Amino acid sequence: MKQPRVYLHEVDFMRVFFIFGVVLVHTISQYDAQFQGRSGLFLNEIYGSLHFTRLGFMFMTGMVLFLNYYHRPIRLWSFWRKRYVGVGIPYIFWITVYLLITLFQGNLSAASFGPTWLTTVIHGSDFFMYYVLVTFQLYLVFPAIVWLLKRTEKHHGLVLAVSFLIQLAVAFSIKYWLPHVDTSHWPFLLRSYGSFLGTYQFYFLAGGLLSIHYKSVIAFVKQHERPILISTVVFVPIIWLYYYLDYNVFRLNISASSFMHQPLMVVYSSLIILSVLLLGLHYADYQHRHPHSLPARFVALGAKLSFGIYLTQTLALWFWPSILPMMPNTKTYFIALPIYDLIIFSTAFIISYLLYKLPWTGRLIGRPRRHTNSGKAGFAHEKLNFLTQRFNFKSSSAETEPQPRQRSR
Repeated sequence: MKQPRVYLHEVDFMRVFFIFGVVLVHTISQYDAQFQGRSGLFLNEIYGSLHFTRLGFMFMTGMVLFLNYYHRPIRLWSFWRKRYVGVGIPYIFWITVYLLITLFQGNLSAASFGPTWLTTVIHGSDFFMYYVLVTFQLYLVFPAIVWLLKRTEKHHGLVLAVSFLIQLAVAFSIKYWLPHVDTSHWPFLLRSYGSFLGTYQFYFLAGGLLSIHYKSVIAFVKQHERPILISTVVFVPIIWLYYYLDYNVFRLNISASSFMHQPLMVVYSSLIILSVLLLGLHYADYQHRHPHSLPARFVALGAKLSFGIYLTQTLALWFWPSILPMMPNTKTYFIALPIYDLIIFSTAFIISYLLYKLPWTGRLIGRPRRHTNSGKAGFAHEKLNFLTQRFNFKSSSAETEPQPRQRSR
């Protein structure tokens, strides 16, 4: 008898948590630049400690892919065509839109539009498109990763440990070795390591291994909930102290001090991801008790729109600074920041929601939808799931994983 599918509401929560964090990081960066770096030490420490959000986003991407494909055969050309078309269309569309806006603003000449467009598409170097470029690389090697993990199924703990040590070595090299090396002649992905899959390999792999061993991992984190949460809370001031030492003792600049690619951030981000997973599990319990509550509906919709929010955040960040007044004092500056972040997030959310609901525009945020003449294909009936045959799980899909609606029988 076929087992009933289980909806992973905790994954919805993690999606919304991490996308909000990503927007927050970018908002703080722009906000501080708008006000000539008035933030000072404290906000820079906060900014540095929030870099786990990008890594959590990478973690979720790996988790979703493995939930979909690890326990079923992968038809290479079908897989690549679906992934690259599904993500490539919004990637090219939004790069084109943002460059056209730049052209109309007079910040780009008509003669340089074509070369700039081609460079941006190839390198994903502007408008936060580095994440999509990294995802493209993951799609390319994903079938090989699945093959490797299936050949090492009895040694996944060792695989994860080796991956973790490699990640530490990568972070150490980026922070302490690469700044003293001339990388101008290196290939683009190696010198622009923020857009290179290898820079984030541990987070993709950890997300994948979580999905493969979901039940045992969930049992482990629930059993060790208290020490995980305590360790995470303790690590936050450690990260702040780390920034303080880098900036005030070792005299590194602000960028290097709040850098995300450093060894301590690997440990810190891993703890944060586990803690967010625990929070997601608590949210899932709440959702089961109150499935039609406003928070539950918001999280479900936010999870669907998360990739769209990522793509449209640049539009929101461009629009609001023009009407943002200068803060008269530091106190007002800090009060206005969370309000400003909510405005940016809400704007990207609304844009993504409109594109999702309007006919034929869902594909522009990685969410193609079928529309019937009767108009009954509403939001409540959208079954956008990521599945695994082994555990028969069902959940909302990733930003980059649009799923067809299931047919009712």
